[in-house]
Order: sequence, then C-alpha cells, then structure tokens
Amino acid sequence: QGLQQGLEQGLQQGLEQGLQQGLEQGLQQGLEQGLQQGLEQGLQQGLEQGLQQGLEQGLQQGLEQGLQQGIQQGLQQGKEKSSINLVCKKVKRGKSLSVIAEELEEEEESLKVIYEAVLDAAPDYDVDQIYDVLHGTKE
Repeated sequence: QGLQQGLEQGLQQGLEQGLQQGLEQGLQQGLEQGLQQGLEQGLQQGLEQGLQQGLEQGLQQGLEQGLQQGIQQGLQQGKEKSSINLVCKKVKRGKSLSVIAEELEEEEESLKVIYEAVLDAAPDYDVDQIYDVLHGTKE
C-alpha cells in the first residue's frame, strides 16, 4: 500500500511538474515567436505605409512647388517679353537707346542687351525669337 501511495504521489508530482514545465516552456516559446513575428510584420507594414505616405507627400509638395515655380517663371517671362515688345515698337519708330530708356523710365544699362538684340532682329522683330536669343535657347 505504501508503494501504491508512493507511485501515485510520484505520478501526481511528475505530472504536475511536467505540466508546469511544459506550460512555462510553451508560453516562453510562444511569446518569443509571437513577438518576433509581430515585430517583423509591424516593421514591414510600417515601412510600406511610410513609403506610401512619403511618396504621396513628396508628389504633393513637388506639384505645389512646380506650380509655384511655373507661375513665377511665366510672370517673369511675360514681363520680359513685354519689355522686348516695347523696345521693338520704339526701335521701329527710330528711337535711340537713351530716348527709349528715358521713356520707359529705365536705366540704359538695363535695356542695352534687349536693345541690341532687337536691332539684330530687324526687320522681323519677333519677340519670341528675341527672347530665345537673349536666353541662349536659340541662335
């Protein structure tokens, strides 16, 4: 009977210890694997979302900056072509650089390059061609 009790107690204790150790090891391994997989998936999703957001923001900023620069360049080009056009009209009337500068209330030096390009463009006086020549986009 003592042997029987000893066996039962031994089995009971062995079972309890085995279950306890199994649970602890299983929990530990499960936590480690779960954390590792969660971390990998989280990093992957974070990278993908970060890239997507970065691309969207970059495109938006690029469009806004491009639009703003385009407007500024267009305004500057329009202003310069207007000046070329005025100089062309005054050259056609036989006016000199000093007279043109006085009439436009500009310094002769600031108009000299335009004036010379206009003279070189005679008799056509094509404003777009003169603009292109001044900016080195056409010879």
